[in-house]
Amino acid sequence: MTFLAKVVFVSGAVLACAASGAEIGLQGDPALLALVDREYESLADFSERLSELESVLSERNDARAVFAAMYVVLTDNATILIDAGHFDDGQWVAAFMVAFGNLYRQAFLDYESGNLDKVPATWRVTFDAAIENNSSVFQHALMGIHSHINRDMAYALAAVTPVNERAGRFADFVRTNDFIVASIDPVENAVAQFDSALGMLDAQLGGIDERLLEKTLTQWRFRAWRLAATIDLTGNTQSGQFFSAYLDHIAEKRAVRIRDARPLYELGNNSPKASLAVVRRWCW
Repeated sequence: MTFLAKVVFVSGAVLACAASGAEIGLQGDPALLALVDREYESLADFSERLSELESVLSERNDARAVFAAMYVVLTDNATILIDAGHFDDGQWVAAFMVAFGNLYRQAFLDYESGNLDKVPATWRVTFDAAIENNSSVFQHALMGIHSHINRDMAYALAAVTPVNERAGRFADFVRTNDFIVASIDPVENAVAQFDSALGMLDAQLGGIDERLLEKTLTQWRFRAWRLAATIDLTGNTQSGQFFSAYLDHIAEKRAVRIRDARPLYELGNNSPKASLAVVRRWCW
């Protein structure tokens, strides 16, 4: 079976399941809904409401706070670099980040409202795992990162950048890796507040985990850049619907794989080599 045939076969099955499995919306938590019920209008608005969302989730011991805490760090570091003139077009970077953040916000809103048929499959796996809270903190973090980059980023790029301007934006897109790399240690610290074992693991691995995460996130982001071109080509056609369903299906499978993996500190072998092998398996 060719790659295109696989896309059509899998996507048709996914679309059929989605059509038959729509669910009625339910009343969500008013305090959470108030923070996500309208679009982010600016990077400052995004940062402020995301920080408030993380605080409310943390107060309630909701595992969705893990990803929100990481996202706050990344957003704050991005703002610093934009204000410092690090990018050729800081306004474009801000617009891209707001569009990107709104995809997370919409997924959270639909999930919290009970409109589960509207939640991308990978985000539903991620949020379900957080509510059930049977996964490790590291798994919650990685599921959120994966879902946002490997599912949402391509759509955000396609939304804010016309095809004829895409090539001219690539340099600034690459520069956004700078605040991601600069955020790895602060992000690890933010996540470690939810589980002290992660701090011990980070110390044990030295700088290996940072280098691996940098490599993995960079690969995922470049993949999203390429996927945005496919979204441009297929648009709102039937082919576009098939591609979207296929992308959702692949992202869901990886989220499930992350969810079902064993936490690093339950392996029995806590050597850096063993830990690194598991991180590799989860990331790729």
